[in-house]
Amino acid sequence: MIKIILLFVLLMLNGCTIVAQYLGASSTTLQLAQTADMAKLTLDAVSSVETGKPVMDHVSGYVLDKDCNSFRLFKGEKICIDKKTQ
Repeated sequence: MIKIILLFVLLMLNGCTIVAQYLGASSTTLQLAQTADMAKLTLDAVSSVETGKPVMDHVSGYVLDKDCNSFRLFKGEKICIDKKTQ
């Protein structure tokens, strides 16, 4: 259950500034959403450089118990593969 909640929270953080603006959020809420977006962007950049995968791929792999890498999509491969087939 914790894995599903973690995946849901990270999915909800994607683009939260756009959602907050659309919903007419206050300037404080918009600032918080922008900070969360920047933090996720920074974490994704660092994670991609260090591991070749953005944060969401690590979380998806953890939840699904597979090796997930969204960059495989550009090679015409499946995003998530069994850990045994590496």
